[in-house]
Amino acid sequence: MIPDRRLSSKFVSVEGVCFVILEEDDTSRENVTSPLTSTALEVVLEDVATLGLSTVFLDHNARAANNLARVALPVNLAETSPGTEDLGVSDLDEGDLVGSAESLNELDILGLRASLDKHAKIAHLKSILDRQLSLGSLGDLSLNLDGLNLNFISSVRHPKVSQFQSLAFLHALDCQEPHSDAVWDISWTATDTVISVSADGSIKHWDSTSGQILRSLPPHTLGIVSLSVSPNGKHALYNTIDGLTCLWDLENGEIVGKHESYARTGSEATEPSWSVSLNPKGGSYASTGGSGSITIHSAEPGSFGQRLSTLTSTRNKFGMQCRYSPDGFRIALATESGQMYIYDVQSSALTATFTSHAMAVRSIAWSPDSQLLLSASEDKRLILHDVRTSSSAGKPGSGAVASLSGHSSWVLSTDISPDGRLALSGSADKTIKVWDLSARAAVSTIQDTGEVWGVSWRPRPSPNNSAGAFVSGGEDGLVRWWRAAGAG
Repeated sequence: MIPDRRLSSKFVSVEGVCFVILEEDDTSRENVTSPLTSTALEVVLEDVATLGLSTVFLDHNARAANNLARVALPVNLAETSPGTEDLGVSDLDEGDLVGSAESLNELDILGLRASLDKHAKIAHLKSILDRQLSLGSLGDLSLNLDGLNLNFISSVRHPKVSQFQSLAFLHALDCQEPHSDAVWDISWTATDTVISVSADGSIKHWDSTSGQILRSLPPHTLGIVSLSVSPNGKHALYNTIDGLTCLWDLENGEIVGKHESYARTGSEATEPSWSVSLNPKGGSYASTGGSGSITIHSAEPGSFGQRLSTLTSTRNKFGMQCRYSPDGFRIALATESGQMYIYDVQSSALTATFTSHAMAVRSIAWSPDSQLLLSASEDKRLILHDVRTSSSAGKPGSGAVASLSGHSSWVLSTDISPDGRLALSGSADKTIKVWDLSARAAVSTIQDTGEVWGVSWRPRPSPNNSAGAFVSGGEDGLVRWWRAAGAG
């Protein structure tokens, strides 16, 4: 694979992230013009690709032994198609993108070497598409493993085996009075009830034990496209196709806030909102739509819908979905172009831009600790991002730590389990998949009757370390409950 060099390798796994360490045999240096002078770190693309990882972190130990994630190189070549921007090299300490490729034909410009100041730079990789890798010169860069708690594994060709490899989910229940059109969004609430919204303009509140309707509202003229439920399960925020946003009190059944986002306020025209998200800390909500910006509104009854601020992205693309992080400190925006933006709520600053997808991102979901963001796209993939790898001034950064493939059509919906171990995805291929995020693998596939537009985990932690339960909604208008085999 690597000509004219004899290399021994070690494979390191740190919290699910793979490191590849190559050591050169001194006897193999006779044909090398710029020999490696010490232990070097480089990516073996052919081996790492078998893991299904979208990112491998490299530690060149340029400045300090504890800088474990200085440079990231996405390497998922098998799933990359011409015209995408999936591959790049980012300095995670500085937050700058130091190299990228817009097509497969340009990948041979990607590589790493050490300059005199021992910073990661771009070097030439010979015929990378044929897996003929030229390591170039790494100078005196070395890897110091002292003091690091690393788990060495024998081969990267044997990724972590999922503890959920025999996981099965059973169909537990169907709702008693389905919607007359597709369910477009759904949420399992903290009070153990379910809220669903539909293309028929209705919103329904369900009992999760019987599947019976607890409450419903008169249907709107147009479909409801977005839903956000408060962490305590007491309020549901929803939005119609034409931009009517309403706040529903789930305890008394009353609408306590209503805002027509498409109306004109004085001389200022406002666009119809498409996606809405409640601030988990209360008092406000976010919306996005045609401009690709995020608008923050008041969620207080006396001033509901009043504009508080606007967060603007660098490119005006249609906003498909916006979501507050569970801790309320960040807002994520997914767009029709496949780009995603992360904003800091307090400063309103754009802190990161992710370009992992080549097509529209239909759905995003945060991990419970607000550190990871999962995106579902029309490119048939789900990508897991680490938002802690924020890029300076919101420039495109790496951040992708896993790529999940297996759907044969658009991925329309996603969610992460309350313990952060599993993910759900619903697709236009009429299936629901359950993913083990640690193993980067699908552990269960459920065949549905139509496109699956909404999936939501039961927010209450599951007893006995079980996989828990979730709810789904799709093209047939039914709300379905599912539970892991053996779970109550």
